Amino acid sequence: MNNYYENQVELSGLVNTNFEYLYEEFGKKLYGFELAVQRMSGTIDYIPILVAEEEFVDDHLVDSYVHIIGTLRYYGKKQIPDKRLLVYVE
Repeated sequence: MNNYYENQVELSGLVNTNFEYLYEEFGKKLYGFELAVQRMSGTIDYIPILVAEEEFVDDHLVDSYVHIIGTLRYYGKKQIPDKRLLVYVE
């Protein structure tokens, strides 16, 4: 990352779930999956990942190691009673 203000995320980990169709936005079909990322302490974080249909070639990647470069996105879900903020890598 050359610029401090760039919103760029790099993650490496194991695909933990199958790709699941989530919704369509501006004519793009978006799919989601969970990426298991291990910290240096050994703790595993499960990061939700959004992928546009045209950006993936194989949707059977469970237990595959992948490296992702994307951007951090925040979505407020008004329909959820506790008004959680959802954070995704896209």
